[in-house]
Amino acid sequence: MSSLALILSIITALAFTGAGVANALDLGGTAKSFNDWGYPRALRFITAVLEVAGAAMLIEPRTREAGVALLGLVIVGALLTLLRARAGWRHLAPAIGFGLLLIAESVSVG
Repeated sequence: MSSLALILSIITALAFTGAGVANALDLGGTAKSFNDWGYPRALRFITAVLEVAGAAMLIEPRTREAGVALLGLVIVGALLTLLRARAGWRHLAPAIGFGLLLIAESVSVG
């Protein structure tokens, strides 16, 4: 893994870890958002675990591709939810940013 790819993996992993922690601890009102979208309370915690697990997988070269795939599913689910809910830019901008990070990560996985 090149130095640039490692740096990108670390940045992406930190971003998704932060998102997972925010979901788990209800930072920024995530519990209300999940409730407004009609999701059960447990899904917020499941999402948090998937985000942190996927982030950890990005650091190890042997599990990087699987981590990208897992986080890709999380992002697709998030974007579909936000589009279905007609969520505003406040929610869409971060999701798009995470998606772009993940696209860059997948390109670097090669």
